Amino acid sequence: MATAIVHEWWANFGGAENVTRAISDLMPEADVYILIKDVRGLDTGLKSRKQFESWISKVPGAKDRRLTILLSPLAYRTLSFKKYDLIISSSHTFAHTTRFPNSRNANYLSYVHTPSRSIWTPEIDNRSSILNLPLVRDSLKLLDKNLGRHVNAIAANSFEVQKRISKYWGRDSVVIHPPYDIEVSKPSYENEIFDIPYKKKSYLVAAGRMVGYKNFHVAIEIAKRMNTPLVLMGSGPLESDLRQIAKEHKSEVHFEISPNKAMWNHVIENAKAFLFPTYEDFGIAPLESIALNTPVFALNLGGAREYIQEGINGRLVSSLDAENFTQAINEYDFDRTSLNETISQFNMSSFRSKFMNWIDKEG
Repeated sequence: MATAIVHEWWANFGGAENVTRAISDLMPEADVYILIKDVRGLDTGLKSRKQFESWISKVPGAKDRRLTILLSPLAYRTLSFKKYDLIISSSHTFAHTTRFPNSRNANYLSYVHTPSRSIWTPEIDNRSSILNLPLVRDSLKLLDKNLGRHVNAIAANSFEVQKRISKYWGRDSVVIHPPYDIEVSKPSYENEIFDIPYKKKSYLVAAGRMVGYKNFHVAIEIAKRMNTPLVLMGSGPLESDLRQIAKEHKSEVHFEISPNKAMWNHVIENAKAFLFPTYEDFGIAPLESIALNTPVFALNLGGAREYIQEGINGRLVSSLDAENFTQAINEYDFDRTSLNETISQFNMSSFRSKFMNWIDKEG
């Protein structure tokens, strides 16, 4: 069966990329189409030998996501003129609208990370200012909903996202939580050298894309209030702003930009706590933290409520007030040697089984 997998922006760090890798592993003979890579020549880590980047990647200014969003509805209808039997999209902004001209009768399935936050929930994530124009946003809402009507079945990455799919698109979906591969995420550290200037359990950590809705400025404020160092890992457009905030707060913040997986895991495993002060669709990094037996302190919104077990593997905090986070961390006093046992239902084996059962049912 000729199969294609469609992905949107490919970034260095992200749960959506992890999902596409997992799907590609299950279907190594599938062709993979990527709208655009954040970094030209970026290694996707995909096992598929056939990978294609869309024509948008050649458009001047294509790295500006505001432009890319506006071009996306056309791009996903012209990604390929090959004929396929099965087309699977991994979508958070328009990828679910994919429809190839010569594959109009193919079986289209979509794994949805969220209906586009920029379009439907800008109060959560408003990185695309051009969408603040009512006419633009309303037009994109119509396209986002109507151009995906041909999709035969939808899987949501969380119950939070399932509710959004029903509310905004009027579609049913099943929940298949994204995968966390415990074994892959715990490599041997024997031959690694880590340059972290802090003792074990003496620092806080926050990690992910350095963008506005992640609220890393709150993590910096928490660290200041606790008089505790913070390691901030990841990459993104707000790196310089966050460095300036740390400087102004006179906070001790150590930046680890684009760390490899071993460094990522080492920093999280040896931290006092993982900070997650964001309204996220689900959140893979906090799951990785729990698997490494480091408790997570998360904002009590979104997907975090689907795996944080109050007082066991972390705490849910009622607001973004840094003082509330500080109090929750100071009050946490539980055995952290077996936190990983609380998230076995989110491992890679579970994802593979649920995903392939979904494909078999809908295929």
